[in-house]
Amino acid sequence: MGLSKLRSQTRIHNGFNLESHILPPDAENAEQQRNSSSLVEDTDDELEAFRRREKTATRKAQKATTMKGHKKLTIVIKLGSSSIVDPDTFTPILPIITLIVATAVSLKNDGHRVIIVSSGAIAVGLQRMKLDKKPKNLALTQALAAIGQGKLIGIWDQMFQHYNVPTAQILLTRNDIADRSQYLNAQNTLAECLHYGAIPIVNENDTLSVSEIRFGDNDTLSAITAAMVHADYLFLMTDVDALYDSNPRTNPHAVPVEVVDDIDALAVDVSSRGSALGTGGMATKITAARLATSAGTTCIITKS
Repeated sequence: MGLSKLRSQTRIHNGFNLESHILPPDAENAEQQRNSSSLVEDTDDELEAFRRREKTATRKAQKATTMKGHKKLTIVIKLGSSSIVDPDTFTPILPIITLIVATAVSLKNDGHRVIIVSSGAIAVGLQRMKLDKKPKNLALTQALAAIGQGKLIGIWDQMFQHYNVPTAQILLTRNDIADRSQYLNAQNTLAECLHYGAIPIVNENDTLSVSEIRFGDNDTLSAITAAMVHADYLFLMTDVDALYDSNPRTNPHAVPVEVVDDIDALAVDVSSRGSALGTGGMATKITAARLATSAGTTCIITKS
C-alpha cells in the first residue's frame, strides 16, 4: 500500500505542475528543469521514507512472528508411582526422574512454566521401612506417606539442584479445592512459585486425606492443577505407550488411539486397573483428560 500511495502522489504532483503553470518558452524550460529537479528530490525523499517505513514494518512483523512462534506455555507433567518407582523393590527409578528433570529444566530455560504432579510417597515409604507390600490399614498407609513424602521431595529437589532450579512442595486435598478461598490460595501460591522460577512439585496430602476427601488418584489431581494454572498442556505419563482401544497387555492386536477429537464419543476398553503401587489406571486418565480438556487444556497420554 505504501508504494501505491507514493505513485499516486507522484502522478498528482506532475499533473498539477503541467496544468497549472503557463510560462514563456525559455522560462517554461527553466521552470520545468527546476520542477524536474525538485520532483526528483521529493521522490527520492519519499522513496527513502517509504523504505524506512517498510523496514520498520518488516522488523515489527518478524518480531511478532518470533513472539508467536515462541509462545510461553504452561505445562503440567503427571507421573504415577509405576512411572518413577520400581514395583518390586520400591526403589525410585532415577534414570526416568533424571530425564524428567532435564526436560523440565530445558522447557523452563525456553521460557515455559512447568509443574510436576508426582505420586510415589507411599511407595518410597515402603522402601524406606523395608515393607514388601502396600498395607490396607489407613493409619499405617498415611504414616508411610508421611515417611516417603520427605524422601520423595528430597529426590526431586536434589535433582533440580544440579541445574540450580528451586522446587516447591505443594500438598493438596479435596477440601483445598472445594473451598473457594482455599482454592484461590492454592492458585495464588502456584502462580507465585512459577513467577519466582521454582518448579512446583504437587502431590495429594495422603497424610491427612481420608476416603471422603481424597482425590482418589493423581490423574484427577493433575487435571485440577492444570485447570488451576490455566495450563496449555497436561502430560499424563504412564507405563504403556499410549491410549489403546483395548488393553495392550492382554490383547496383542490392540490399536493405539493417536488423536481424540471428541472425548465424549471415545470408545475404548479401560477396564484394566492401575499397578499395585498406584491407584489409577486408564479409566482415571480418561476422566482426567475429560476434566482437563473441558478447561481448555490439551491432554497427552504417553509413556514415561
